[in-house]
Amino acid sequence: MIVDQAIPHREENPLAVTGFLRGKSKKLELPVSCYLIEHPMGKVLIDTGWDSKYATERSNYFLNSISRPVIKQDESVDCKLKQLGIAPSEIDYLFFSHMDFDHAGGLRLVKDAKQIMAAKEEIADRKILFPLCEKHLGLYQYRTVCI
Repeated sequence: MIVDQAIPHREENPLAVTGFLRGKSKKLELPVSCYLIEHPMGKVLIDTGWDSKYATERSNYFLNSISRPVIKQDESVDCKLKQLGIAPSEIDYLFFSHMDFDHAGGLRLVKDAKQIMAAKEEIADRKILFPLCEKHLGLYQYRTVCI
């Protein structure tokens, strides 16, 4: 993804998230990952990465000003699972580390996972921006535990 350097570097600049008056020299390309764990008790997917639609479509202005998706057609989570011979319905647990678009944007691609989970605080924060949460995450909420 392409993001303003102020965001990962935690610079105090209120314009960074808007993209306003921030040129290309202030942008960084960062990787977006998801992880598959094949365990004797089931398959666990952590995060989904970007939705594959961003390989051909431009994201909306608000999302694009904060972080611009960079994904090729065969890099989406469903394509990677297919390359491994795994159908989304074979995923036993899908956990979201958090619900930012670069971590949860591909939810529709693996919505057939048996259990989809996110912290209830994340679901509450994202229901407006991420309507699939209401439909697919409402039953499976885990509590955030601070260590």
